[in-house]
Amino acid sequence: MYCSPQENIDSWGRQCSTDCGKLGEDYYWCKTDTFSWGYCGLVMEDKNHYGSKTGALCYDHECQYHESGDYYWCHTAKDWDYCSPDVKVTYKDNPCRSNHYCGLHGSSYNWCWTSESEYDYCGPIESAECTYITSQHRNRRAPENRILICIREDKHNKRKTIFTAEPTTVDITDNRRWRNEARNLISRWNNGYLVDQARSNLITSDNLRIDMQRPINRNNQRYYNLQIQVNMPRVSGESTTVSQIIVPDGVPERYIRRAFLESFSRRARVFVDVSSQSQTKLISITCFAVHRGEPR
Repeated sequence: MYCSPQENIDSWGRQCSTDCGKLGEDYYWCKTDTFSWGYCGLVMEDKNHYGSKTGALCYDHECQYHESGDYYWCHTAKDWDYCSPDVKVTYKDNPCRSNHYCGLHGSSYNWCWTSESEYDYCGPIESAECTYITSQHRNRRAPENRILICIREDKHNKRKTIFTAEPTTVDITDNRRWRNEARNLISRWNNGYLVDQARSNLITSDNLRIDMQRPINRNNQRYYNLQIQVNMPRVSGESTTVSQIIVPDGVPERYIRRAFLESFSRRARVFVDVSSQSQTKLISITCFAVHRGEPR
């Protein structure tokens, strides 16, 4: 069995030019240059560590959506349990009260207040891949309406990836009714859908679709302009966009999935920037769990 010492490094220690994946085969591999390829393996240590309602660790590093039950769950060492798909939300993806957090709070299970009089179960998340930055610690040189979400350091390649969000509730419509459908649509994303020109319907679901808009120039390089749109006629003065991300070429597909999620949940335009550690630009990322099955 082949493995990789670090993410997107093949079994011989060569840098992959594509993300490590099965790519149509029954084994994991990646391209290393124009004419060569190598075996590789998925690297798990940078995944977020999800905790369940009872505090058990989700051993598969995934918090998955149970569609018929409308809740999130994960496998634990004993069986399965409820978990939260993101920070500061319940196992049903409802937000915890702004002045409260997910924790035991003297109980035998994790919970948080969701209103002045109601609470619900949740699972804590220990972020191993992304350093979240609160708005109180935002970059003072950033535009006033720009929020730094998180920073990811790739020490092997000496690069940083930073996600920033630009709230725009006018351009990104109220999207709560499509929350679960959007999560499932985003989980289907892979970088094989990236194209060189504007194209609609890259991925579709019952009510949503992912479109590629015309690329834009940012930081003297070309950025992809990806949007999730509602499948309905546009009404004058109303937006059909529920998520928009601006990302450069070469960004891993899990970063793109995370950017979509951040944009959707924040109703914000999310920018992903990549720089060498000698530069001062910022970057951001995280991981998203793909739905793979249902609990018993």
